[in-house]
Amino acid sequence: MKKIIPIIGICSMLYFSGINSTPAWAKSDYLEVKNGKGHVYTVSENEGNKQLREIAKTTDKEDGWVYAAGKWYDVGESEKEDSVTICLKDAVKYLKKHKGEKEAKFAHVHPKKTAEESIAPPSSYDIFTHGKLKRMLKNSLKMSLISEAHTSHGVWTYDITDALEKDINNAKPGEFNSWRILESMINQETILIFSNKSSSNEEKIEHYISAMKNLGITVSYKTSEK
Repeated sequence: MKKIIPIIGICSMLYFSGINSTPAWAKSDYLEVKNGKGHVYTVSENEGNKQLREIAKTTDKEDGWVYAAGKWYDVGESEKEDSVTICLKDAVKYLKKHKGEKEAKFAHVHPKKTAEESIAPPSSYDIFTHGKLKRMLKNSLKMSLISEAHTSHGVWTYDITDALEKDINNAKPGEFNSWRILESMINQETILIFSNKSSSNEEKIEHYISAMKNLGITVSYKTSEK
């Protein structure tokens, strides 16, 4: 299971595991996992999504991007086998170039290590990072945000309620608060659902979506096209 450890106000560090390396077809107009942030790609949203699916199948490192108006910006650094640091302030800086756009997207990959992890869902730390970036974009650019986690099996799309966004942004490191309670509930539900060996992947996905809805998180899942 993947995990993101947030560094409040600056970056978020995402943790997961993966295999292999960047795709052989990677070039300037293709998204790829590179060392450091700031790489820019001129690729349509649909084409970028297809490329992220291939990256999730082959990469041995995590990485993340923000997207708006035909541009993908690499916002990941310190890419490792099981982690990447996502710099939220840089994400906002890049998206300022598209001020006036109504919506942006944050996408990251969950590299495949095992068949079970090929459908790895958003973790509590994914949700936390989404809540932080969503508030930053809303306040500075009047821009909404949708977040995605791409796996070798499909793509998770997720968003949160205004109440949960408030809890996330009011949370302080080391302090017991509403978000910490919810964080524990998300982790428990996720482990319970995805460790159930008697359930099919389809059943796990359905149960996870239902459980997250009860916690103020809207999640959908789309299986990758063959």
